[in-house]
Amino acid sequence: MSAWRINFFLSLVVALFVALTLSTSWAQTATTGQVTGAVTDPSGAVVGNASVTLKNTDTGRVQTAKTNDAGLYNFSLVQPDGECDGLSG
Repeated sequence: MSAWRINFFLSLVVALFVALTLSTSWAQTATTGQVTGAVTDPSGAVVGNASVTLKNTDTGRVQTAKTNDAGLYNFSLVQPDGECDGLSG
């Protein structure tokens, strides 16, 4: 094997190692998360335009969201600390 092929291979291995290491580090430094779900009625039909509330009982922070036409809601920037009082709507 020629020297340039060995150098290319080693460079590729190092680049892959660095990329994998950095992506793992970034994943562990997340300071917020998200909560997603769907609202359905007792028959299982989706409920659009429903108000959904998420409350952190430790901080008292309350977030509200509306479901879309498919009954889906999303809370972004949810702090990972504390406990949530659940969802209500």
